[in-house]
Amino acid sequence: MKCMVIDGNSIINRAYYGIRPLSNREGLFTHAIFGFLTTLLRLRDEEQPDALCVTFDVHAPTFRHKADEDYKATRKPMPEELRMQVPVLKEMLDEPGVPPDVFLMLAGIARDQRRDTELALSWLARIPASSPTAVQAEGLKAQILADAGKEKEALASVRNLQQRHARNETLLLLEVRLLARLKAMDEALARARQAVEIVPESSELAFTLGSLLDSLGKRDEAMKVMQGIIASHPEHYQALNYVGYSLAVQGKDLEHALELLQRADRLAPDQFFIVDSLAWALFRLGRTEEALQNIRRAVALVPSPEAEILEHYGDIAAADNGNGFVFEKCAVTRCTVRDAHAGEFLFTRYI
Repeated sequence: MKCMVIDGNSIINRAYYGIRPLSNREGLFTHAIFGFLTTLLRLRDEEQPDALCVTFDVHAPTFRHKADEDYKATRKPMPEELRMQVPVLKEMLDEPGVPPDVFLMLAGIARDQRRDTELALSWLARIPASSPTAVQAEGLKAQILADAGKEKEALASVRNLQQRHARNETLLLLEVRLLARLKAMDEALARARQAVEIVPESSELAFTLGSLLDSLGKRDEAMKVMQGIIASHPEHYQALNYVGYSLAVQGKDLEHALELLQRADRLAPDQFFIVDSLAWALFRLGRTEEALQNIRRAVALVPSPEAEILEHYGDIAAADNGNGFVFEKCAVTRCTVRDAHAGEFLFTRYI
C-alpha cells in the first residue's frame, strides 16, 4: 500500500508567500488555498497513492517545545490573511476524495483572479457530469468561451444544458446575455420576457430584462420593471440606482430619487456609478456643495472616469465656479477645467 503524507503547514505557507494575493467577492483571501490544492492535486496525480494524509501543526505545545524553550521562538505569528484561509481549507480536506466543489472553486479562481482560462477549463474538466455542480461548471465554461469570443459555441452549450435544466436561473441569464452579445437583441428581449415568467422570483432576471428594455429605448417599460424589483427586493441596489438616477435625469420627484440613491449607496458603498448618480440628484436639487463632494468621490473611485461622469463634474463645477475651479483653454464648444481640490485633475466640459 502506498501512503502519501503531506506537511500541510509547509505547503500552505509556501503557497501564501509564493502567489500574489487573491481574494473573492466576500473579502476572503484565497491564494494560499489555490496554491495548496493545486500542489496537492498535482502530487496526487503524479504519485497515485492508495491513501493520502495531510497533517497540520497543533496549537498546544508539543514535546519539542517542552524539550527546548527556544523551539520556533523567533518565528513570526501567522498573518491574518493566511489564518482566515486555514479553516476553509481544512473543511475541504475533510471531505472524502476531492469534492467537485473544490474543482469549481479552483476554476473560478483561475478565471476571475488569475485570468488563466486554460487552467480554469482544465479544472472544470475534472467535474463529473453526474455531479450536482455540473450545471454550474458548464455555466462557467460557457462564460469562459464567451470571454474568448466564442459566443455561438457558448450559446450552443447553454441551450444543450437547458434541455435538462429548463428552469435554471444561471443558464437563463447566460442565454439572454449571450444573445445580447451576439446583437440578437429582439431574440434576447423575447427570451428575457420568457425567463421572467419561468422564474418570476428572480430579481437578476428581472433586472436583465429592465436593462435590455432600457438599451432598446423602451424606458417607460424599463422603469416599471425596475420599480417592480424594488417593491419585491427593496435591497436591490442596482434597481435603486436605476430608478433614482432616471428620476434625477428627468427632474422628477427629486427627493424620492435622492432617498433611493442614498439607500443604494448604503447597501453598496463606494460604487462609482451610484456615487455619480447621487451627486447628480443633489445637483438637480440645488445642493451644489454636496454634489461637488460626491462627484469628487465618484471620480476618485475609478482610474479612468467615464465621459458621463466627467460631464456631470463639469456641470457641477460650472455651477460652483470660483470655488477652486479654473476654466481654461475655452473653445467654442468646450472648456478644460482644473479642480485645485482634486490634485490638478483636468477634465472637459462641453458647453
